[in-house]
Amino acid sequence: MATVKERFGALHVLHNSVVGSTLADGQVTEVDDSECWRCMTVDVFSMFLGSKYGIPLIMEAGGGSVINMTANLVLTGLAGRDCYAGAKGAVAAMINSMAVEYDRHKIRVNARSFANVDQTQACAA
Repeated sequence: MATVKERFGALHVLHNSVVGSTLADGQVTEVDDSECWRCMTVDVFSMFLGSKYGIPLIMEAGGGSVINMTANLVLTGLAGRDCYAGAKGAVAAMINSMAVEYDRHKIRVNARSFANVDQTQACAA
């Protein structure tokens, strides 16, 4: 983030966009533990790190926006993607908490949500 400040002078917008679903995901009773932790690391921890180091720069700039990607499956579920759904649920909860916390610093924290996508076709290509 020091490079961002040096090169651009300030940070006003942070966009956290991560998709961590793979065909290794599955039903909670069958999926390997390591896949669950991989999803949490890719989706949740990466958003955490981006926000942890980006938000202070946005605060220094006097405010701005943190935009995070989530998925509709947080509300609807998606068969065979239990780890990914859990990770995106954690992302949604963190977004809500950060929105309350950083509003007083004139930082808008929100989510953009995309529809469920059948990755079987994309992965088969």
